[in-house]
Amino acid sequence: MENLHTLNKKQHSQFSVLKERSKEHGDTYMAAATFPDEFPHIHHKFPIIFQRGHGDDNFNCLALLGLKDGENLFIDTPDFLEQRLPLSFEVLPFMISRSGPEADEGNLVFDPSHPRIQKDGKNGERLFDDDGNQTKFLQNLMRQLKAVVAGESRTQAFVQAMRDYELLELLRVDLSFEDGSSQQLTGFYGIDGKKLSELGAKALKTLQDKGYLLPCILAHASLSRLGDLVERRNKLTK
Repeated sequence: MENLHTLNKKQHSQFSVLKERSKEHGDTYMAAATFPDEFPHIHHKFPIIFQRGHGDDNFNCLALLGLKDGENLFIDTPDFLEQRLPLSFEVLPFMISRSGPEADEGNLVFDPSHPRIQKDGKNGERLFDDDGNQTKFLQNLMRQLKAVVAGESRTQAFVQAMRDYELLELLRVDLSFEDGSSQQLTGFYGIDGKKLSELGAKALKTLQDKGYLLPCILAHASLSRLGDLVERRNKLTK
């Protein structure tokens, strides 16, 4: 999303948002940002991986939804809307931008051309009522976005602890599919289970005291869900 506009009630008084999730509504994302507080709710469904940011030394924490750009292997399946999704996915196509005159608090921005955005307000959830006040939908969206921002901050502290103990390893996974095709998943990092198992009591207690040990274990365990993504791809190609 590059065509980002700052939400304001004067320009967007009639705008509404479609809540339904589908390919037609632009939900074909390969991954969604996540954070340690979410790991207990999503690790059994999505592989949790790490990706180095562009142009900096930070890492993004991601829940993997597909195996290539533009592929969401969960969308349009009966179980997709029934499960807990990463909050960053729930709030799309909205996000908080920390650039501009109100950078300290952040601005709510979105792409008005996104398929889920309706400019006439006839379908979906309105952002402002007829008096120009925020609707309950928008108020809840703002709370969710603030939670995402707070989660992103906690993620960086968590990732730094993983790096301090050298627990991040570059993944290189060879995937084979029933139609005879293959793919190598590269460019992502995961938790190194061997190094985690070799940590001493002092290091484990430090991670436990900071609340990082459980999400670390869950992130490592979630890599087993890569097999589920392969199976979902196989079903699509039959």
